[in-house]
Amino acid sequence: GLVSCNDWLDVKPETEMTLEEMYADQQGFQDALTGAYLELKNSSAYGTELMYGTIEYLAQHWDYTAESIQEKISQFNYIDDNVQNRFTLIYTQLYKIILSVNAILEQIDAKQDVFEPGMYEIIKGECLAMRAYCHFDLLRLFGPMPTRTTASKILPYVTKVGIEYNTHHSYQEFTELLENDLTDAGKLLYPFDPVIPAGEDREELNLSLSAENFLTARQIRFNYYAVKAMEARFYLWLGGDDNKA
Repeated sequence: GLVSCNDWLDVKPETEMTLEEMYADQQGFQDALTGAYLELKNSSAYGTELMYGTIEYLAQHWDYTAESIQEKISQFNYIDDNVQNRFTLIYTQLYKIILSVNAILEQIDAKQDVFEPGMYEIIKGECLAMRAYCHFDLLRLFGPMPTRTTASKILPYVTKVGIEYNTHHSYQEFTELLENDLTDAGKLLYPFDPVIPAGEDREELNLSLSAENFLTARQIRFNYYAVKAMEARFYLWLGGDDNKA
């Protein structure tokens, strides 16, 4: 029994996968990206709070009952413990989504050879867009207004996976990193995203059935047009004539 103890401790549960197994093929990357989309639907993010929950009470769009947490949110009672906990959950979940896509982005460049033509660009482009999207809402909710910025550090723009403390960035640094992610996402998606009508400057994809199924319903994912719409929101948020142009 003592001789076999180490082997017994090394047995891996059937529901777990190693990093190497997860990203050994294109299907693994597709599954990981699907997992990130599921994290978006968490009730602390776009499943509830950032769709029709806290964010709508913050904008005073909904009625509420007396003495409820919704009333306190509507009245901007940020010193209430329950209100603070609600925003902590939102903050944490947004960075959890970012963690999910960063885990993909840390592996994808070294595994380009496992992808069918165009799939590397599409998956990486979606990941960059999702990372920018979540950081943008973190900036809007927890950062300064564009008209009241300083050179002080505000929030971390997280681009790596690890347990180390994430460096906080200034407003200028944060928005530059966000802009870069959106720009890179658009460049990656444009030549291959099937949501765009075929043209002379775009590649004709010849994909497996699995990949074609993965790319269905492009209108509800971070496709090329979603990236451009996100860019429009971002530049309007920054303000100023140059950004509006």
